[in-house]
Amino acid sequence: MEKYSIRSLVGRLCEPEIPEFPLETELNLPNQRVINLDALRTRSDLLKPNEKNILEKLLTYYCKTEKVTYKQGMNEILAPFLLLNRHNVPLHICYTCFKNFVAKFIPTLFVDDAFKPLSGLYVITKLILKYHLPDLSTCFSNNEITPDIYMTTWYVTMFSSKIKELGLLYIFWQYLIDTNDNLFIIYFGIALFEFFKQEIQNQEVMSLPNVFKKICIVDYDTLQIVLQNSERIKANMPFTADMILKKYNMFCLENTESFVKLLEKFMCLLILPREIIIQTYPHDAVCKCLDPRNCKTKRLKYLLIDCRPTKEQKNGYFINSQLLSKAAQKYPNKLLNYPKSFISLKKNTHIALMGSEENKDEENLVQKLFDSFIQHEFPYVSIVFGGYKSCHEFALLHNFEILSHKIKRCLACNSCDDSENKAKELTLDSFFRIGSTQKTLTPVIKDSLIKTEKIYKCKINESQDIEESDIGLIVTLKQIYLWDIRRNEVIEVFDIDQLTKITSNKTCSENLYFSFIKIPKRSFILRPEECKEFLFKVRTNFQAMRN
Repeated sequence: MEKYSIRSLVGRLCEPEIPEFPLETELNLPNQRVINLDALRTRSDLLKPNEKNILEKLLTYYCKTEKVTYKQGMNEILAPFLLLNRHNVPLHICYTCFKNFVAKFIPTLFVDDAFKPLSGLYVITKLILKYHLPDLSTCFSNNEITPDIYMTTWYVTMFSSKIKELGLLYIFWQYLIDTNDNLFIIYFGIALFEFFKQEIQNQEVMSLPNVFKKICIVDYDTLQIVLQNSERIKANMPFTADMILKKYNMFCLENTESFVKLLEKFMCLLILPREIIIQTYPHDAVCKCLDPRNCKTKRLKYLLIDCRPTKEQKNGYFINSQLLSKAAQKYPNKLLNYPKSFISLKKNTHIALMGSEENKDEENLVQKLFDSFIQHEFPYVSIVFGGYKSCHEFALLHNFEILSHKIKRCLACNSCDDSENKAKELTLDSFFRIGSTQKTLTPVIKDSLIKTEKIYKCKINESQDIEESDIGLIVTLKQIYLWDIRRNEVIEVFDIDQLTKITSNKTCSENLYFSFIKIPKRSFILRPEECKEFLFKVRTNFQAMRN
C-alpha cells in the first residue's frame, strides 16, 4: 500500500486544468441553520473559522446546483476535500473532487430524502457478513443488532468519521478510487469488524452500540492491516455472487425498493451454476488455457454438497461433489452434526449446497443444512441458485461429464417434457414441416463464417444478464451453432433437420426450448428484439432443406 500524494488523489477525481468557476451563493436554504451548525462542528479542532464559513458556502452551493436537500454526511466528506486548499489546490478543484467522489461511490445517497440506497447497502452487508464472519453475523442477528446501528455513519461519511487523521483518510480514499469497486466500502467495513472482533465479542450486548462508535483507525499500520483484510475478503467472494450483488444497483432509485425486497429473500449468498461447475471440475476439463498456474479464471477451493434425495443422486451427479447421506437427510440430529465431518476444511474451503430446485421439502433441507454450517461457524457457505437442474443444463451445454448419468431416469433431463402448464408448444407441423432425415453433426466451423453470419447473443437461464453472456447462436443453411463468443469457438452443433419441436414460454416468449432427435432438449433465452428474426431464419433454412 503506497502513501498518498495530493496530486495523485486530485488527479484521480478531477482534471487539474479545468477552468475556474464561481462558487458564490446566498445562504438562504430552508434548512440553512442546520448546515451552519454542522459546518461549525465538523472537524472543529482542525478547521479555521474562515474555512468553516467556506464549508457552509460549498455545502449550500452543492445542494442548490445538484438540487438535493442537505443531509448530514455531506459535511464530513466535503471537509477533507476543502482542506486540500491548504496544499495549494484551487477551491474549485477541491469542490469538483468532492462532487465527483460522491457521484462515483454513493451517487444518489443524498438525493433521496429517505436514504433508500442505505437500506440496500444494509441487506448486502448482512449477506456478505454472514458469508465471511458467520459468528459475528449470528451474534448480531440473535441480538437484533441491525446494520443501521453500526454502519450508517460509516457509509454516509465514507468512513471519514472512523479515520480522523487526514493523511490516513486520503490514503484510504485514494485506495478506494483505485479499486473501482462499489462493494469495496462493504468489504472494508467487514474487515474493520474483523480487526476489532475480539473487542466486540468480549463486550456485553447492551454496550455494543457504544463499542461500534469507538471503532476507529488511528495509525498507518492499522489501516494497512484492514486494507489487506479487505482485499482478502474481496478475493474470497465467489465471482458470480459478486456479480449478482452488483446487478442490484441500489443507487438506481426507481428500482431500489424492489431490489431490496428481492435481496431480503436471500438467506445467504447465491452462486450461479457456471461457477460451481468451473470450480469443482478439473481445470483441463473446463478451461483450454495451457498454463493452469496463470489461468485468468478466478479459482477458489470448493466443496459441492449434493442435497438431492439418494434416488436422484443415483441418476447422475457431478465430479468432485459430496453426496449428502440418506441418514443425514432422514434424521435431524445427523443433519445438525453433519458439518463436523468437514472441520478440517473450515476456514479455507468454500462450501456450496445444491438441491434439485424441484421439491419444497428438499429446499427446507438445504436451508436446515445451511443453518447447521452457520451454527458451527463455518465461513464461505453458499447455495447454488437453480440447484441441480440449472447445473445439469450448464454441464450439458458445455459437454461436461455427469457421472452415472441415466438420461431416461434423470429428472432434470425429463422435467421439460411436461411443459403444458409453463409453455405453449409451437410444433414443427405447423411452424414448418417436420423432416426426419438425420445428418452427422459437423464438429468444425470455419472462421470465415463469423464474418458473414450474425451471432444471436443468448443465455441459458433467467438469472443471467444476457449482455454479460459469453454465448450466442449462429444459424447456417443446415446447422445451428452454439458459439463461445469470448473464446471464439464452437461449443455444440445442432442439425436443423433433427428438430422435432420448439417450445416457447408463455410469460417470456424469447425463452425457447428446442427438442432434437436423440439428444436432450435445449433451452436458450434470446434478446426479445432478435427472437422473431432468429426463428424466421431457422424456419427459412429448414424449408429450403425440405425443398
